[in-house]
Amino acid sequence: MTSFPPRVYIVGAQKCGTTSLARALENNPEGCLSEPKEPNFFSGNYTRGLEWYRECFSDLDKVLVDASTTYTMCPLSERALAFKSGRQKQVGVPGRIKSARPDALLIYIIRDPVKRLYSNYWHNRKFAYEDLPLMDAVERDPQYRHLSEYYGQLSLYLEHFDKSQILVLKFEDFVKNQQHYVNVCERFIGVNETASTQEKNENKSREYSPLGQLLMNLRLTRKLGHLVPGKIKQAIRNRLSREIPTLERADEAKLRAFFKEDQTMLHENFGIRY
Repeated sequence: MTSFPPRVYIVGAQKCGTTSLARALENNPEGCLSEPKEPNFFSGNYTRGLEWYRECFSDLDKVLVDASTTYTMCPLSERALAFKSGRQKQVGVPGRIKSARPDALLIYIIRDPVKRLYSNYWHNRKFAYEDLPLMDAVERDPQYRHLSEYYGQLSLYLEHFDKSQILVLKFEDFVKNQQHYVNVCERFIGVNETASTQEKNENKSREYSPLGQLLMNLRLTRKLGHLVPGKIKQAIRNRLSREIPTLERADEAKLRAFFKEDQTMLHENFGIRY
């Protein structure tokens, strides 16, 4: 089959190191990561058509990689679907990928479900998408839970793909030995293994001040951000934010109870659990 549409998809989960993994695979001379890294073609941009999608890749002769985390953001309940109308675009993604690329290879990197949810919550707080306390936010919007229900998301892919086409990795293992798991992914997608490309993973959430939130959401800030030296950018970030609070034990216990059944199914089908 031709290189396009892409054969390789890093489908999520959000806040689990997908950017680091995608960049590592891009460093392989046989790989070509899309620009932007998350084109979200099979979700939000599906109506733009294949020609638009093709333009996201600079070298069609290489192994093309799409790392859109929206591909495992399907609302798993009617309540979550109704919360935001735009979520309808994330329904049916596995079938669209199957139609475009039946031999697709899917990499799903996951994280302790409670820690992923907590990081997701503070990500939304940082950009002022969320203003409720944690447990109130989780109660209002079930999608926080759905994005950490890994088997629930995978089950939608298993309706279209063989299990052998899906590689599930633990974020915690990836952080401890990044190069080893990059090589695991390279073997999975059928490219030559690279030497060390270890890089720092940037998934630490922070609590931003009102001024910090304002700057984060200004379009001008995003456009000019790449012009600011990294050390200066980090110093500004530290001045306008602080480390997020520790998750309360009582809240953690309640959240873990949410994921018990999903974790059982994940272990039974993929041999992984937290």
